[in-house]
Amino acid sequence: MAEISEITDRESLEAWLKALPFEEEEARRIAVTIAHRASMRVLPVYWHWALENRDGKGSLNPALHVLRACLIAGVGSARPSPDVLTAAEHASAAE
Repeated sequence: MAEISEITDRESLEAWLKALPFEEEEARRIAVTIAHRASMRVLPVYWHWALENRDGKGSLNPALHVLRACLIAGVGSARPSPDVLTAAEHASAAE
């Protein structure tokens, strides 16, 4: 199995995930957790950009939609349930 330090791009991450000694569902949960962490690390940068580019309208809707989606993904990776899946569908459809 490749070392974590050898993950440099999408392909190496996919290969690392496929080589994990877990069942497919556990590997999927790990992948979702990694994606959630990555999105939460980018969120402050996006939030700052959204605040700076409101054009004086005062709307935080785009930033709030992204925050909502990130938080739902975090909960969904830990406790997938029909309610969380429904919330994720609604969040992805929000404008």
